[in-house]
Amino acid sequence: MSPIVAITAALTLALTGGPQSGAPAIGEYRLGMTREQVRAVRSCAPYKTVPGTKGIECENFILGSLKMNISFVFAGDALSRIQLWFHEGPSEADARKATAAMLSYLSSRGPIHSDEVKGAPSLTADAIFSALKARDSSGQGARVQVLTAAAKTPPFVHGSVTKVAAGYFVFVYFSATAR
Repeated sequence: MSPIVAITAALTLALTGGPQSGAPAIGEYRLGMTREQVRAVRSCAPYKTVPGTKGIECENFILGSLKMNISFVFAGDALSRIQLWFHEGPSEADARKATAAMLSYLSSRGPIHSDEVKGAPSLTADAIFSALKARDSSGQGARVQVLTAAAKTPPFVHGSVTKVAAGYFVFVYFSATAR
């Protein structure tokens, strides 16, 4: 970050109330932050602009002992969605480990469930992957959503495990609006 950008970000934080404005999501990030406020959070760096979404991402976010990508999506100039990338890649074994980590994280926030996982005594990575296989009978891919307890105010938090031809994605989302 250049000195001018750093000074501008610091002034923006001082003048706008900084990261304390908006609904708390994860760490120092709060929904409603501006791009400048997100970039001023020093617990993750460097930040990069994502042309496709006009958002921001950082590949060095630390969640417990895990290092992952974190993405920020904006509605206008207000942060509306945060996405944690637990896994992206072709390995089912790695995706299963990431799913277990995602379930552990979501469970630490409260009760979780999935409408797509039927008959399993508890929500586990094995139960999710069984549901993925059952839902992907055509080989076109499938998704299983993991829901947290219903919230009345943001952030609305949920996870997803997605299988596509190229591999697997395991994400957690923090959203300003219900999914």
